[in-house]
Amino acid sequence: MAIKSNSSDYGCEQMYLAVRSMCGRGFLDEHLVNATIPFLLVIEEHDLPDGELQ
Repeated sequence: MAIKSNSSDYGCEQMYLAVRSMCGRGFLDEHLVNATIPFLLVIEEHDLPDGELQ
């Protein structure tokens, strides 16, 4: 079941996937690109739970 893009669960899932993409062997700059482009750039403020993450 896919999480809708307008829920706080979606934002948390995207952040989790970004962190997971940072793990593994390889160059740091490649990991940063792999975390940022598909996962972090799609998060909007309303996708995150209220508080510090927003």
